[in-house]
Amino acid sequence: RRGSTADADSLRVKLGRDVIALNEYQEVIQIEKKDKRYKLNDGFYFMRPIPINKVESLAMMTGVKLVSHFVPSYEKASKSLWNQLQKQLPESLLGECLYLAEAIAPAIPVSQKLDSRILELILDALSRKKVLRVMQYEVVRDKDLARCEFSPWLLYLKHHGWYVIGEVHEGEGGRPHILRVDRIKLAEVLEEDQPHPCEGDALEELAEKVRLDYNPYDRHVLEGGAYHVKLKIGGTFAQACMKTEWFPDEKKVWNSDEPDVVDYEATLLGLESMTLWIMRALDCIEVLGPKELRDEIDRRIKMYLDRRG
Repeated sequence: RRGSTADADSLRVKLGRDVIALNEYQEVIQIEKKDKRYKLNDGFYFMRPIPINKVESLAMMTGVKLVSHFVPSYEKASKSLWNQLQKQLPESLLGECLYLAEAIAPAIPVSQKLDSRILELILDALSRKKVLRVMQYEVVRDKDLARCEFSPWLLYLKHHGWYVIGEVHEGEGGRPHILRVDRIKLAEVLEEDQPHPCEGDALEELAEKVRLDYNPYDRHVLEGGAYHVKLKIGGTFAQACMKTEWFPDEKKVWNSDEPDVVDYEATLLGLESMTLWIMRALDCIEVLGPKELRDEIDRRIKMYLDRRG
């Protein structure tokens, strides 16, 4: 608020009066001066006004707008929060947020079937290291379990859907298992601690494995192996390959004999993501290895051609 010195002094007096009033109501509000936060007796915190710059505002508001895209069931909550926050920011900044959010969202389509209640149960079990009892799961593949008791370790977005990796306590208990969140139809959180919680360095290692397309059902990976992928990439995709990091710790150099061709290498713990990546630019990529990757690409092409007759 802009105004005279008298106006500013008046505001300071009112603020001081409000702080005194807050201190008089200790039974309602606990004041935590160290963190500059207030805490209501039911456990919720609220903070004093904090200054944020334009870029921080842009990041915050864009995140609020995007959450309804990545978690469709949060659309109502996202709109409510947006409506409250937009009253505090100039229209020009809100316009920038919308442009940024609308540029990101179409590039990453996400399944619309996600149930916010199931997601909240998983987040609860993850944060408190509790066991999740899955009473009904939509079985699609042979390895799927219709029901199980499950310790969730890591939640992640992949292949346009939300997944959670953790430990199953029955059947194939003791080994990592992956559940697709929108296929969990009925579940509850047990007040039972996870027998083997994944945290600290182990959790960071698991997250890195997921980035390397970890497939806990792959026999080759189960035996301690990995897939060393070698490609030759040319055509219109060569420049795009050099400008983007597609997989962690990948190696890519321009071929000394073919100046418009990239020699590409990556070590992965699964082949699905790499297969999908190659299929998008198949006319520009030659698969040198491993054999399993070449065979999978050939299989998909043959099935497509067979369907075309």
